[in-house]
Amino acid sequence: MSSSALKPVLLLFALGLGVGGATTGLLVRPAPDLASSDPSTVPVPVALSAWAWRDSDAPPALPPDTVGPALVAWRELRSPDGSAAPYPARALALRALLVRLPADALPRLLALFTGELSPADVRLRQTAFDRWVELDAPAAARWSAAAGKDVRGLARQAAAAWAGLDAQAAASWACALPDAETARELAQITLPALAAKDASAALALARSRDDAFRDALLPSLLEPLAKTDPAAALRAYGPGVWKDGQGFWQLQDTIAEWSRRDPAAAIAWLAAQPTGDNGNQLSNWIGNLARTPEERRALANVLATNPAIPQGREALNNILFSWGTEQPAEALAWLNQLADPDLRLGLLERSGNSYYTDNPEKSLPLALALPA
Repeated sequence: MSSSALKPVLLLFALGLGVGGATTGLLVRPAPDLASSDPSTVPVPVALSAWAWRDSDAPPALPPDTVGPALVAWRELRSPDGSAAPYPARALALRALLVRLPADALPRLLALFTGELSPADVRLRQTAFDRWVELDAPAAARWSAAAGKDVRGLARQAAAAWAGLDAQAAASWACALPDAETARELAQITLPALAAKDASAALALARSRDDAFRDALLPSLLEPLAKTDPAAALRAYGPGVWKDGQGFWQLQDTIAEWSRRDPAAAIAWLAAQPTGDNGNQLSNWIGNLARTPEERRALANVLATNPAIPQGREALNNILFSWGTEQPAEALAWLNQLADPDLRLGLLERSGNSYYTDNPEKSLPLALALPA
C-alpha cells in the first residue's frame, strides 16, 4: 500500500502498538481530514517512525502532517459491525493517540467535543485535557478560560496547575481577564498561591480592579497571609471582609490564629469592629475562637482580668460551658484559682445551670461546685 493510501485504521493500529495494541479489533471508516471536503479517502503519509521502546521511555511525537488524519481516525473509530465504538475502546485509542500527540495539537482534539456531550464524551474530554495540562498548563488555561462557562471547571484545573508552576504569571493573567466573573473565579485559585510567596504582589493584583473584585478576593488571601502575620493581615484587610460582623466566619480562622499568639490583642481588635445589627453576637464570636483547653484557658484569663471588654462575661460563660462539659476538672481548677469570689460564683451559677438536655451529667460537676 502506498503512503498516500494508508487508511486511518492502520494509523490507529500503529498508535496502538505504542501502548499495547489499544485499537485491536476496531475499524475506522475512511473519513476526511479536518480541513478536507472529500470523505472518500484520508491521505496519511507514512511518517510514523518505529518506536525503539527499549531505548526510549516514550514514543516520539507525531509528525505535523499526520496529526490531522490521526484525529479524524480517532473521531471515526468504529466497531467491526460499523456501529460507534464503545467507550472503553475509544478511551484506549485516545490514550494511544495522546502518547504521541504534540501539545500544540491538543486544541484541535478538544475541538472535536462540541454540542451537548454524553457522560462518556465528558470523560474522554477530561482525559485529553488532563494530558494538555501536563504538557502546557498555561495554554490549557487560556483556552479553557476563553471557551465559556461550560468548561469553567477545566479552566480552574489548568489555572491551579499553572499557579503551581509560576504563581506570579498565573495570577497576573487571571486578574487581567476581560470578563469580571471569570477573572474573579480564577483569581481566587491563583492569588492564594502567589500570596504564599509574595503577599504584597498578591494584594496589588487583588486591588487591580474594582472594589467588588478586591472584596471577593480578600477572604481567599487572608489564610496564606495569616500564616506569617495574622495581626497584620487582619488590621490591614480584615475591615474589608468584616461588614458589620457578616464576615466573621470568613475571618474566624485568622482571628483564632492571632488569638493563639496574642489573645488580648485579638479580642481587642474583635471588640473594636463595628457590629451594626449584630452587636449581640460578640460574646459568641469570642467564644468561638477557643477550641482546645489551652486556648480556652488563655482566653478566659484575658476576659476575667479585663472586665471592660464588651460582653466579656457572656463570652467567658460560653467558654466555661464548653470547657466544663468537656474537661470539668480543668475548668473547675481554673475557677478555683480566681481571686474574685463573686466572679467565681457568678460563672458557676451561669455555667452550672446550662445542662445538656440529653446528657445533664456533663455539666453536673459545675452545678455541684456551687455553695450549698
